[in-house]
Amino acid sequence: MLKELATYIAANTSLTLDSTLFAGERPQSAADACVVLLDRGGEQVWDIADARIWNIQALVRNVSHFTARAVAMEIHKLLVGRGNAGLTLTAVGSGPVYFLNVVHGDLPQRINGRDEKRRVEFSANYRIRAREEE
Repeated sequence: MLKELATYIAANTSLTLDSTLFAGERPQSAADACVVLLDRGGEQVWDIADARIWNIQALVRNVSHFTARAVAMEIHKLLVGRGNAGLTLTAVGSGPVYFLNVVHGDLPQRINGRDEKRRVEFSANYRIRAREEE
């Protein structure tokens, strides 16, 4: 579901998958301005068949505090701004199609100080209920 979510974000922002937007891990060679979506575990939803709660973290890095915050907010509005309308993620490769609802999303916040290359990071955490569509 992480790769499908990254594909959706790339299609609706100026981010480019595997260039400025990554799913699962950020390569050491990634540009100063980039985003990574991380899977932070989840749980089974017992009252909804085939549903699972996913905990997803979005880390946005940039040399500019304001640009990093703007990108983090763009992603936040894309995910949380839909309310409970739900979202269908198209399949990546031969993978499944997912239907999801963002249950909760924290506002992005800056974490730590600047790193050794003077970059800042913003983080936001999302709880997403997702199920595979047939």
